[in-house]
Amino acid sequence: MGNRYIIGLGNYARGDDSIGLRVIEHIIDHNLDDDFKAVEIGNDGLRLMNYFESDTDKIVLVDCALIDQESGEYMTFDIKELNTRKHVDGFSTHEGDILKVAEMARNMQFPIPPMSEALLISQFAG
Repeated sequence: MGNRYIIGLGNYARGDDSIGLRVIEHIIDHNLDDDFKAVEIGNDGLRLMNYFESDTDKIVLVDCALIDQESGEYMTFDIKELNTRKHVDGFSTHEGDILKVAEMARNMQFPIPPMSEALLISQFAG
């Protein structure tokens, strides 16, 4: 069996945007990462490319987003079914889009592991 990762994204300084990081902290603190590695990559989505390796079997992402759900609710989805609506001028570590990172990695011939699931937790409005 290859490597399996659950990766939390977010920013501690932006309140509810840190939920992906806090989920990963909880997993690590309670030793819940038996058959996968729990990883925090903060708000630098480009770091996700470090896990695009031929021996990676699966990546599950945990992040916060503005979605059509009540604050604090969540949804899971298949990344292949998602299209980005986010406008990004260029690319930086502070303004990223995971779908654009995956597209860039594909264009650079990185082996893209299955990222069939993502958990998005709805941001608080306001």
